[in-house]
Amino acid sequence: LKPEKEKISEGEIEYYIEYLDNERENPFIMLLPRKMTTSFSNNSSHTKIEGFFGTFKLTYILDYANQKNYTLLQIMDKKYVYQADINNPAFGYKNMRNTHLQYDQQQKTIAGYDCKRVIASFNDEEIKDIEIYYTNEINLEKPNLNNPFREIDGVLLEFSVKLVGINMKFKANKISP
Repeated sequence: LKPEKEKISEGEIEYYIEYLDNERENPFIMLLPRKMTTSFSNNSSHTKIEGFFGTFKLTYILDYANQKNYTLLQIMDKKYVYQADINNPAFGYKNMRNTHLQYDQQQKTIAGYDCKRVIASFNDEEIKDIEIYYTNEINLEKPNLNNPFREIDGVLLEFSVKLVGINMKFKANKISP
């Protein structure tokens, strides 16, 4: 019997980003970042993707206490902010609404955490089914209120999204309490 792991409720998750679109068709992909970090505490989170020498930053803030989602976007010297009620999707995910989740028994370990699998399908023929792995070994309440997988009651450690028109896959490679 495996000893029970203490759940962390504060820390940082580092994800590797893989771009699923063809770089020849979209050469902009070569300039995009390969890392995303999510810091979390008190059921709130701060997710940042930064790339191309700091000229591009995308930040998602889930403010659980005030029931708000914020999206901050910086391109060169232009800065934008998008605020949404926690019940509305964050900026960039509009086309991933109406998600249907199918849970199964498949599991795997990612960054040292046991994960369960769920398959997400959509009412949009252009979006393929997505394989998602999540863990319940991190103590966050409703951790997905700022992404299309809000019904999943666990922290996502491997997933794909179409964000601002680009297909990406994220996989946690390091989790620090």
